[in-house]
Amino acid sequence: MMSAGDNRIHELVDDAILKVLDQYPDVFKEPMTLPPVRSLDHSIPLKSGAVPVSLRPYRGLDKITIKDKYTIPIADDLLDELHGSVIFSKVDLRAGYHQIRIKAEDVHKTVFRTHMGYYEISGSLKEHVEHLIAMFDTLRDHSLYVKRSKCSFGQPKVEYLGHIINRDGVSTNPANIKAMLEWPTPKSLKALRGILGLTGYYRKYMSSYDAICRPLTNLLKKDAFIWNKEADIAFKALKTAMFSTPVLILLDFAKEFVVETDASHYGIGVVLMQKGKPVAYFSKVLSPKHRGKSIYEKEYMALLNAVDKWRHYL
Repeated sequence: MMSAGDNRIHELVDDAILKVLDQYPDVFKEPMTLPPVRSLDHSIPLKSGAVPVSLRPYRGLDKITIKDKYTIPIADDLLDELHGSVIFSKVDLRAGYHQIRIKAEDVHKTVFRTHMGYYEISGSLKEHVEHLIAMFDTLRDHSLYVKRSKCSFGQPKVEYLGHIINRDGVSTNPANIKAMLEWPTPKSLKALRGILGLTGYYRKYMSSYDAICRPLTNLLKKDAFIWNKEADIAFKALKTAMFSTPVLILLDFAKEFVVETDASHYGIGVVLMQKGKPVAYFSKVLSPKHRGKSIYEKEYMALLNAVDKWRHYL
């Protein structure tokens, strides 16, 4: 029997992909037992005789914590890998880390919840079907299960890291833009930092983000939070700008990059382009000592900032 979610998938997905999904019913079932024992189970080794920290507020805990650093992917780098993609699938693992078995002797040491998602991006339906088969085989081999109601298969667009991706490029997520437009006038520093953090994630879509936000960021200074007319105008202008952000193309490393710069009395702005279309924007408010420079010097500063910002492209 198919659920309402399954019916929705059947209505939206190509028959070639449906045939693949029907070959892997075991991957979509809800697990009723503990995950299988694997060659690499999660473990938490402790020194013999060690006593767990139980004091609050855990003073000194950072000093005795063994550092285990690793590189976290940057959203922009992941978006850069999507050029040429026209068909998308998104797969959500059921219960995330609950599918990673902990060694029996370590079970009592920790408990937490999270989720995990996989994305398959392809340039053609045939290639996409091949990607899905490879992924489902891997899930089956490792006894990992996905939640079908949270999956998307063979779609022309998909939500990815807070962005909407399709064959035309990358755009802002309408749900996040709606939250910005409905954000009430900040009455505290915490509320102001909240809206600046939310909009700042999308700053690459705006050619003058820093200039628009300058009256707001000035309020972040010590003892400077006094909401005034200038801040209110900037707040409304920021919402308007967020509502009309452009679609950015997915860059192609095989094509030429073009940088265009602009400068004003208060700031500089640059845009990274390919084939006459924007890839990303960057802007910066100038410090008082730089505002007196000539327009040529400011343009040069804009170019230097662009090279520094996008050196991995240029």
